[in-house]
Amino acid sequence: MTAEGRPRSTGPMPEWTASLLNRNPVLGPGDGCLMNNAEVGTMTLPAETPFITFRVPAAAIAPLVPDLGAVVARRVPAESPALRLLVRYLEILQDTSALATPQLQHAVATHVYDLLALALGATYEAAEIANGRGLRAARVQAILAEIKAHFTEPKFSPAHVAKLIGVSPRYVQDLLHDTDMSFTERVMELRLQKAHAMLAGAAHRHLKIIDIAYACGFGDLSYFNRVFRRRYGDTPSGVRLQHCEVTLREPDHYRGNSTQ
Repeated sequence: MTAEGRPRSTGPMPEWTASLLNRNPVLGPGDGCLMNNAEVGTMTLPAETPFITFRVPAAAIAPLVPDLGAVVARRVPAESPALRLLVRYLEILQDTSALATPQLQHAVATHVYDLLALALGATYEAAEIANGRGLRAARVQAILAEIKAHFTEPKFSPAHVAKLIGVSPRYVQDLLHDTDMSFTERVMELRLQKAHAMLAGAAHRHLKIIDIAYACGFGDLSYFNRVFRRRYGDTPSGVRLQHCEVTLREPDHYRGNSTQ
């Protein structure tokens, strides 16, 4: 079976249609539709319409949905939280090493089945399992992706992430207990890593340390200096000086200069 869906759009987009088993749902931006590859069907989309499609074994989701045949070629509304999270999860997986091993591939496939079943209308028992497995894992990945994208914003908080993925700030914190860092610890580590990279890189040597601190999300220079030294055992200016000295001491042939 093939699941189709369009990512959420920021503007109006034309409708698209599916046709299978004498069912002809009209779908809008962000809607989804489950198609059965064993049957002859069609999908009509406007030119240059972005969409996501993936295949799943019918046997994998049939036990999770009360009547799988009844939901084939039916509109899955864009407002479905499970569908939105499924789309986001699939997007995140494109930028990670989550499929690096057979074990990880199996886990990810299970999470996708869970989310798809929830979007289609899972049985009570399957929903209970999916909420504690696929749904939870997808939300954790969504939280981590939002942190990675927004950690440099000075006022970035669990409330910001919670609003984006549709949960409470407390639940964001609870989900991060499944990882090795809390929200605050993770944001701090990313900010410090970025600051260290900027201080060590020649491309940012023209920037003042305070400008680097602000660019990484720190609003107070003395606090930045304190946490940076605690993390790296040296001050920001010390790290910058070390890398300047390394550059100056490089042999001429490493810099591409000739001594002849």
